[in-house]
Amino acid sequence: MLKSDHSGKKSSWMSILSILAAFSLIGCAAAPSSPSVKNTPPPVQEPVQMSAQLIIKFTHALTTDQAPKKLAQLSRQYMVDFQVVREMSGGAFVIKVHNIAGERHLSALLESLKQRGDVAYVERDSMMQHHVMQPNGNVIK
Repeated sequence: MLKSDHSGKKSSWMSILSILAAFSLIGCAAAPSSPSVKNTPPPVQEPVQMSAQLIIKFTHALTTDQAPKKLAQLSRQYMVDFQVVREMSGGAFVIKVHNIAGERHLSALLESLKQRGDVAYVERDSMMQHHVMQPNGNVIK
């Protein structure tokens, strides 16, 4: 009799363990698979490359032939591409700047150029908007 009691307890435990194992397997199968964060590399964000047009005047007047050499020197120093668009009256140049990594980079570049001793002024080239003032004080845009 002892043997049968002992085997009965053993079979009860085996039944309980079987049921628990079945439930755990069902739970694993029903759980949605989630992608492993470790195996997925983060998306690479390319820096925004932009161009801008500036007006720059150097403290020492440059000729049309000298300006590209000066801008090539600045291109190497600032790691952007400066190109002369045209010379303006008064010795200033309209230049195009390529390979700028966004607005912050452009702002920092402008501030750095303004601090140089060989730059009289530099500013972003923009369309001027003319306004007409009427005799009654109203502005026509």
